[in-house]
Amino acid sequence: MIGTPDAVLGRVEAADGWARRRARVARHIERTAIELLADAGEEGITVEQIASAAGISVRTFFRYFPSRDAVFTALPRRLNDVTCGRVAERPSDESLLASFIAAVHLGMDPEDEELILLWGRAVQGGFRPRPQSDGGMVGAYADVIAARRGIDPDSLTAQVLATAIASVMWSTFVRWLEQGGRESLPTLIERAFAALTELDDPTAPATRRRPRPRLA
Repeated sequence: MIGTPDAVLGRVEAADGWARRRARVARHIERTAIELLADAGEEGITVEQIASAAGISVRTFFRYFPSRDAVFTALPRRLNDVTCGRVAERPSDESLLASFIAAVHLGMDPEDEELILLWGRAVQGGFRPRPQSDGGMVGAYADVIAARRGIDPDSLTAQVLATAIASVMWSTFVRWLEQGGRESLPTLIERAFAALTELDDPTAPATRRRPRPRLA
């Protein structure tokens, strides 16, 4: 028996409440780990130290993250997932470049915006995420590009396009850090993507031929 509408609603609200609590705890653990990473560097940081600083047990840590490295890369993974989800939702007749510009234009969660600066401090201090078995940023972009184009994610086209997008994202992020985060990161990435239009017309200003995503 499914139950009364009120009972069903109660279960849905309880599930939503649990999901929100789980997300809060995960973000707390993640922030704690990134703070340690930014302050002390990667070497010597253990799961036990992260758990202690976060005020949780090691067992609780592993309920949320499978490893120390996983918590260090949770933020870029999440941002990649959000970007790819937005690209996947764009009109199929829109260019890939315009779709990525539109995805970036929507910005990011304010909490993630604060965390990315902290994560950037760790990058400036020498931290480099380890290669991911799923291909990381390039793998994620190749999947969404392949789905849009109806091609194999491992094809030359998907891999070259994904690598170009990932390179723009990463190099712009590094430039943003070097500038002290003064400008909005999404705005800077938008400008970097617009510059790609000069690849097929090197005499034209990037702003003249910028792909126009349908933002309405």
